[in-house]
Amino acid sequence: MASPSLCLTPACVHAASAFLYNLAPNYKDIDPCTNFENLVCDGYRKRNFLRPEEGAIGSFSSVAVTGDNILRTILESPYPSASNHSHFSPRNLAGLTVTLDEQNFNQIQRAYNTCMALPTIQKVGVAPLERELADLATTFGNTSNWAATNLWLARNGIGALYSFYVTADDKDPVCDHLPPTALGKPDPF
Repeated sequence: MASPSLCLTPACVHAASAFLYNLAPNYKDIDPCTNFENLVCDGYRKRNFLRPEEGAIGSFSSVAVTGDNILRTILESPYPSASNHSHFSPRNLAGLTVTLDEQNFNQIQRAYNTCMALPTIQKVGVAPLERELADLATTFGNTSNWAATNLWLARNGIGALYSFYVTADDKDPVCDHLPPTALGKPDPF
C-alpha cells in the first residue's frame, strides 16, 4: 500500500504551524490518553487571553477577529490595481470583469466609509431613526403602539431594533442556579 503524500503547499504548512502553535509547549512530554485537553489547548491558552468584556474565547473567535482585521485592511486601502502577487489579482481578470470588480469594490468601500464616519453620524444624531420610526407609525396608523408593531414585525420574521432569542450564559453556562420557572416559561409568540 502506497503511503499518502505529504502536503507541503503554503496553506498546509500554515495550517500545520497553527496546530503546533496551539499545542502545549511540552506536548512531547504529555500523554494524550491521560491529559488530551492540556496537550491540545495549553499553547492556545498561553497566547490568547480572555478580556473582561468577553464571555468566551476560542479558535473561531480568533478567526473572526483575524477576518475582521483583514477586511478592515482591504476596505481602508485603495483598489489593488497593481497587485501581481495573488491569483485573485485584478491583473489576472478579464478587462470587463476588472471594471465590474473595481466598481463593486468602490461601492463596498463607500458603504464601509459611510458606516465609519463617526463625526458625521454623531452630527446627524438620531434624526434618521426618528424618520424611520415616523414612517413605521404612518404605515401602521396612529392606533398602533410600538410594542404591537414590534410584535407584528417579529411574528413575520422582520428584524427590528432588537430581537428575542435564547442562548447560554457566556460567563456561567450552567443553569443549576436558576429556579425551574426561569427555564420553563412559554414562548410569547
